[in-house]
Formats: sequence, structure tokens, C-alpha cells
Amino acid sequence: MLLTISDFKDEARIPMLMPENETTDPSYVVVKEEVESYIRKYEPVFMDMFLAEKSLYTTLQEYDSHHEESSDMYDSLIEALRMSLSHYVSFYYHRSRIVTPIGGVELQSEHGKRTSLIDIQVLLWNQMVDNNLYIYRHILESVHPHTEIFTKINSFNL
Repeated sequence: MLLTISDFKDEARIPMLMPENETTDPSYVVVKEEVESYIRKYEPVFMDMFLAEKSLYTTLQEYDSHHEESSDMYDSLIEALRMSLSHYVSFYYHRSRIVTPIGGVELQSEHGKRTSLIDIQVLLWNQMVDNNLYIYRHILESVHPHTEIFTKINSFNL
């Protein structure tokens, strides 16, 4: 897997998710295990939609785990993919938290206002799309596949 718990930062942060080995509080451990299960489930799905050449995923995993030779292209690709993957997994994590499509709200303490989970999901998805397009245009210098992860959404999922 390319994605790690420490990749969930900024907009992709997940409440009560602590970096590895920082806490032993059972509630934090449960959230961490749940997020890891989301990573195992959604990373392969994302990579299937993202890569036209499926063998590149295996190559990236091997490169990320061994790092014998340094490659600027692979390093920048993996870093950019981690951002997209964290947004993708966080999108689905937040989506599972919505009890009803109307009124799914959580308090954002740093701003002291209420933010809809749907608004958070739209932000996560659209930033992921922008990053995916950047990867194809500037790192891979190729035309992207026409899958859903290259299409922006709005709060009505249109």
C-alpha cells in the first residue's frame, strides 16, 4: 500500500486519527484500524481507475518499499498520489458518517462554525480531481483515463 496514516492531513484529516504509535487510547486505536481497512479497500479501487497501465501500480509499490535507486519522477508521483489517495479514502470515510443527506453537520473548532459533511466531501473530491489532473499533465505528461476520479462534483453530486 502506498498510503499511510500520516498522509491524512489538512483537508483530508479524519477526526480522532492519530499518527502511528502516538496513543494507546482504545477509541483512537479503533479509528486507526477503521481507516486502515478503508485504505485496504479503496486504494486498489482508486489505482484501477487512475492508471491506464496497471503494471505501474506494482512498480510504484516496489519502488516505495525498497528505494534502492532514487528517481525524481517516481518520488514526485508517489507523493502526489498519496495526496489524491488520502482525499479519496477520506471522502469515503466521511460519506459513511452521514446518517441523513440533510443536516450531517460537525463542529469545526478552529473556526467555531458548523460545517456540513457534504461540503467537506465536495472539497475533498474536487481537490483530488485537481491533483489527479496535475499528475497526468505535469508528472506523467500523458492524457488521463476517462473515469469518475477525473470529474468534479458539487453538493448535489452532479
